[in-house]
Amino acid sequence: MTNETEKPVTKRDLDGMELRLGDRLKGKASIGDLDALGQRLEKNIGVHIESAVETLARITKDGFDAVDKRFDGVDRRLDTLDRGQEDIHMRLAEVAYKIDVTDLTRRVDKIEHKVGISSV
Repeated sequence: MTNETEKPVTKRDLDGMELRLGDRLKGKASIGDLDALGQRLEKNIGVHIESAVETLARITKDGFDAVDKRFDGVDRRLDTLDRGQEDIHMRLAEVAYKIDVTDLTRRVDKIEHKVGISSV
């Protein structure tokens, strides 16, 4: 069950409101008065819209500032990871070199043994 405030406003409703307003204003307000009222309403609405836009702009700026701070932290962590990765690459390069030297030493020892040359 819906109450009357939840129903959408129809053209018929607007026409009825206009007639009732017209009846109330008969003899009480001139066209100039209505124009002045309209201008004041436009000005007030403009002020409210400007205020809302400024508020939204400030909220958006604050959100972007927070994201920038988080990205700064992420950048620092990525720099740390990059340095760590470089250290690992350097260690692996040395390990690979040691493995190659060990393998070559073993092969030379085999050849020396077959040829009859003894290594010291």
